[in-house]
Amino acid sequence: MVYHGSADIERNFSESKNMLSENQSNMSVELLNGKLNVRSALKQYGNRADKIPITPELLKKANAANSAYKAYLIEQKEAEERAKKESEELKRLREEEAEQKQKIENDKKSLLALENELKSKKVRLAEKRKTYAETLSLGSKKLKRALEKKDMVAAVSAQAIIQGAENLKTEENALTEETASLDKKNSKLKDKLIKKLV
Repeated sequence: MVYHGSADIERNFSESKNMLSENQSNMSVELLNGKLNVRSALKQYGNRADKIPITPELLKKANAANSAYKAYLIEQKEAEERAKKESEELKRLREEEAEQKQKIENDKKSLLALENELKSKKVRLAEKRKTYAETLSLGSKKLKRALEKKDMVAAVSAQAIIQGAENLKTEENALTEETASLDKKNSKLKDKLIKKLV
């Protein structure tokens, strides 16, 4: 049983279905309503556009529809431009984030290499200090014995050992400066990395 007034609704559903073919299934609601209104208006004139009277009211409505459509197109274009800008901004932020992560990874690698180099230099520095102390002690003892015995050959030999110890001291001083410089560099890189990670 079809209730009073429902036949028109059923007919409209049927017309909507006929208009929405497979290749037009993504048609906007506004366009579908517009097509249905045009079809409904044409029915009043036997589906003949040439019989529709061109009145000032019709022209006013056509102009209003045209203006509304132009405003809709502008709005759509602005929305697309906004979406494009947002997408570009998101892409830029992701690239910056990836670049920042890469910099942090590079800094971590540099820090590790620097710490290994610093550790190696500290070991060499400790060895140099020990060698210097032992060489100087040996030379001083030999020199003391040589002077007690008044053995000039042994004294010259002891003096050469002491001179060798002095050369080791010069190398030790240079290594101490290098180690201090590396230590400073290491601290700066650690601070830089901590700031990036916070």
